[in-house]
Order: sequence, then C-alpha cells, then structure tokens
Amino acid sequence: MKIGIVHTSVTEDEEFELEEIVQRVFGEEVEFYVQSNPYIIKSVDSIENISPLVVADIVKMYMNAVCERCDIILSACVIASIVCDRVQELSRMIKIPIISIESGMCNEAVKIGKRIGILGTISTSVESVKKKIETLQKNSNHNGEIITYLVEPNIGTDKKVLDERVFHAAKAIANRVDVILLAQGSIAHTADDISKGTGKPVLGSVYYAAKNLKEMAAMYDVKNINQI
Repeated sequence: MKIGIVHTSVTEDEEFELEEIVQRVFGEEVEFYVQSNPYIIKSVDSIENISPLVVADIVKMYMNAVCERCDIILSACVIASIVCDRVQELSRMIKIPIISIESGMCNEAVKIGKRIGILGTISTSVESVKKKIETLQKNSNHNGEIITYLVEPNIGTDKKVLDERVFHAAKAIANRVDVILLAQGSIAHTADDISKGTGKPVLGSVYYAAKNLKEMAAMYDVKNINQI
C-alpha cells in the first residue's frame, strides 16, 4: 500500500506522528509519498476566497501522487479540504480515493451529538471544519449548534504553552457542547488530556483520518497500483 500525503505546512514531528498512526491503524507495511507547500497556508485568508493558483497547486500535488503510483491520497491540510471536496468526481474516475484529513473526525462528531465545539489556532482551518459540519448536519437533517473557539498563537509560542491554551479553551466551551473537535493535526495530540479534563469526547483529525483511509481503501477495494 502506497499512500500519498499532501500538506501545506508540517513539522517533522507532526509528519512522523501521522505516519506512525496510519501505519498502526493499517496494521501492514505502508509506503508514504509526502509533499508540502507552505505557500498555500500563507496565501489563504478565507476559505471563500481561494485563488486559482492555490487551487492549481493543491490539485497538482494530488496528481503528483497519482503519477507516483499512490493507491490512496490524504489531503492532510484542512484548508485544502474545500478543493478536496471538489475533486471527488475526478477521484472516482481514476479510482483513487482522495480524502480530506478532517472528514472522518467530522462524520464521527455528527454521530455523537448535536452541539459541536471546534477549536483551532488558524481561522481558516476552524472555518473549514465548521463548513464541513454544517454540510453533514444539513444532509442528515440534524439541527445542530456549532461553537468555534480560535486560540491565538503568539509568534514563537512554546509548544507546551500552546497546548495549555488549547486545553483552557476547551474547558471554556465544554459545558456548552457534546463533543469537541480539534481543527488541526498539529494540536490533535492534546485530545486525550482535554477529554480527561473536560469529561467530553474530544476528536483529533489524525486518528480518524487514518481510520477513514483504511475504510475508504476497503470500500474502493484498493489494490497496490504498483502490481497492476
């Protein structure tokens, strides 16, 4: 199995954690083809206003993964999910699943409750997850409530300090929601601590993305394309 991963910006630790979790969920040897383009995250200030060049860069990375003979593609950037949603017809045509990182988490959240909290440190990521939840609620005839909380990270903020801010933000909204979503993979590691501290289910995108990858691979009956 060869999985293409498309990032905007990612640290080595974040990429290692993602690959480790995907490997564990699949329970088999997985090869990764990883791409990143930090220009994208710097160029998008609203999910309603993504430039043609940014869209082209995202689609180009998807197609690079196809050319590298990946069996399945993970769009590991919430900001790019709006583009990921639009290429599903292409995905079906080429018979290679292209999955957004937050899809599994959002699907699970709608099953858990109607009052959904969304935390993040990047406004476009929070808005993108919110839009996904709104669509799911509408499609399932759930009249839910969505509460968002943007944690402002100061430049150079220590990781531990940022984790504490995310934790306190979660506690601030916990009594008003049934489930809390962490909008970015970079803060997904705080899910267990937040759940223990708030008593609420807390979903991080990385684990649910890995589960979603495995489920979609089975649904598409994905074979190792290198053997075709």
